[in-house]
Amino acid sequence: MNELQVLVALAILSPGITVLEGIFAVRVIRKKKLPKGVLIVDALGYLALYFGLKCALSDLPMVDADWYVQISSNEAHTFLATEHRLTVFVLIVFGAACLIFLTLVSVKKLPPLVKVLTLSGVYAGTFLQLMIILQLFRLPLVKDAHPATNSYGPEVLFFEFPWIFLSALTIFLIAARTSFHVVRASGEFPEPSLPREESTAASREKLPRLRSFLAKSSRWPLLALILSFPLIGIISMILMLFGQSPAAVIKAFTETADWSFSTKIPPQSLFYDEHYLCTVAAGGHKKIVKPLRMGIRHGHPVVVNRQLQVANAFELLLEEHTPRFHKAVRSFYDRFGFPFARLIHTKTGADIIYFVMKPLEWIFLIFLYLADVHPEDRIAMQYTGKKKEDLL
Repeated sequence: MNELQVLVALAILSPGITVLEGIFAVRVIRKKKLPKGVLIVDALGYLALYFGLKCALSDLPMVDADWYVQISSNEAHTFLATEHRLTVFVLIVFGAACLIFLTLVSVKKLPPLVKVLTLSGVYAGTFLQLMIILQLFRLPLVKDAHPATNSYGPEVLFFEFPWIFLSALTIFLIAARTSFHVVRASGEFPEPSLPREESTAASREKLPRLRSFLAKSSRWPLLALILSFPLIGIISMILMLFGQSPAAVIKAFTETADWSFSTKIPPQSLFYDEHYLCTVAAGGHKKIVKPLRMGIRHGHPVVVNRQLQVANAFELLLEEHTPRFHKAVRSFYDRFGFPFARLIHTKTGADIIYFVMKPLEWIFLIFLYLADVHPEDRIAMQYTGKKKEDLL
């Protein structure tokens, strides 16, 4: 099945699935029973989401590599940190299990607390699935929220990817339908009339408002929403036994690069004409290589440090005054520098290259101060996309 066939199937199925889920929600509100095939429609909705994401991101090869791994310029890092993704997957599976449980069993016969906790699981799973969609598809308002990272994540454009919006709406409708199902199937539980002695004892309760709040099943979805966050915390603490972090849910999204909630600056991607000092500037430890700012190299973002500025300024000086010699040096450098850059995969390796290049940096700096009237201006202009004349 090729991509065009998948797109045609999505164009046909996605609206239909969303409409069916809306009909199911209305039926539950009207206290009607759910049809037997409701879980099949739910499964089709999740499959539509999966294939929709796959088609939307087909032009962006994604590698299973964390933010600190150096990758090619036409690739993107993983959208969930591998160290923490287990917690996210467990919560999503737990939410799906809770959804199936509340759909198949007789909800009226379940204890109230079981209903609330399983509904919390549904909310937690739904929340994380929506977070994944937002992680992959950048909203227009947060398009430039992280200018320090490479903007690989596509912007949400409903006209280009309408099935993504419909899939998100379908997931929300499933959670809403389940909430109404629990409330309608449970009915209301009015407070019983107590004898005078028991009524007096009840008035002395420390938490009478809590008992009154729980007496109505219509309030359970709100309680389930509140409890979904402690539930995520409890599951996260259990998963600590398997090496997961207590904050794994948050770190899974933030300890990434290239995506909406990413907070990490990845090692500079390798381009064909990449100067391997770019790799050092982006891939070394900040305290050692001392990155200064983001810059632009051949239309791509690069992390710039002082060493990179000096080296590039010296190269431009050679190009201006000795073009033939510069061409020979550049040819030699492209031949041996790029393959060498591909060997640098760790921050420690980048730090070593930084120190190895330090004597050359000093030599370049001496030549700049010998041949240029304003050497620091030349150095500061590197990778800004501008020339001295632009500032005059």
